[in-house]
Amino acid sequence: MKDFLILQAIRFLNWQRLRHERRGGPEAQQERLLTLLDRLSQGPLALQVEEANRQHYELPASFFQLVLGPHRKYSSAYWTSSCQDLGEAERAMLELYCERAELRDGQTILELGCGWGSLTELMARSYPASRILLSGDVGSSLVPSGAPYEPVENFGPHSKSMLGFHRRYMVMPIEINPSGRKVMATVQDDEGVFPSTPAGLARLKPVLPGGSVTYGGQTYPADGNAGMILAGRQQARELSREPGIEIRLIAFAEGRERKGFMPAANVPAIRRVLDRAGITLADVKAIKTHNPFAVNDCYLSRELGIPATGMNNFGCSLIWGHPQAPTGMRLLIELIEELALLGGGYGLFSGCAAGDTAAAIVIHVDG
Repeated sequence: MKDFLILQAIRFLNWQRLRHERRGGPEAQQERLLTLLDRLSQGPLALQVEEANRQHYELPASFFQLVLGPHRKYSSAYWTSSCQDLGEAERAMLELYCERAELRDGQTILELGCGWGSLTELMARSYPASRILLSGDVGSSLVPSGAPYEPVENFGPHSKSMLGFHRRYMVMPIEINPSGRKVMATVQDDEGVFPSTPAGLARLKPVLPGGSVTYGGQTYPADGNAGMILAGRQQARELSREPGIEIRLIAFAEGRERKGFMPAANVPAIRRVLDRAGITLADVKAIKTHNPFAVNDCYLSRELGIPATGMNNFGCSLIWGHPQAPTGMRLLIELIEELALLGGGYGLFSGCAAGDTAAAIVIHVDG
């Protein structure tokens, strides 16, 4: 259908709805509004959740990257007389939300989440002294604010409709079509994670007698891929969808431990890379670690004084599985995305390798 026909249909539906709402004069309008508010206050928080989720994921995230603006806001924009493009109209709508909610810096804000976290990002940038609370699923999938944040209890199935932070760079669903002619299967989402309980995990025996590593503290085999383009400053700006954000590789280092003590190798790698970058851990804004075993992060936290809650804000390798090649690349991409949302700064990645080695990288995001 041609665009002008769609536009005419939209205008007709808007006219029809406005005529319906205005019928009966001010008294009737007020009565309908009060009736609606009463019904909404007594009804469920979300309606037809499963159907909404099905429609929400009919199209891949790459489609929305084509049709939406830089804020990835798909619930309308606000075209003021000064807006020159979709990005400005998206931001104007987000700022209007904040204005009507009477948000002020220093407040505690409950964020139920929406889409790719466009409002969360704006609030984090606009109210750095605020404390933003995110619901359970949203807290693990949306933007980590520049302001302090913490998760709260899950509010139910409605929060599962959020595309979340990882949809900024991960493609889902994926069709398995090696021949190019027939789709053999479709990967809709993560398939390696399954329910467990603390009691069930506690009953697992260590792999080695007297040890602490069990099958509950290691990741599962997975598959996947990731890619990144390295370019000079000018070409990077030409290729980037956000040329105002610059990503620089600052330093790289390796570390080694005794044979078979691979989890400990991250510590010397990190110390070396921080020294080469000329910074300390206090200068680092976000940390990502490749940890196929939980003991990796436990040791790193103890030796370097990094709180366990101070790294891997959006899930660790235990959750994502252990693909053979792209684990580190995916974490670097995630690190860049998080730093961009935080307004820039230094980021640290460290990952172990087979046997007794590890590597560490420091990057910096300007933007």
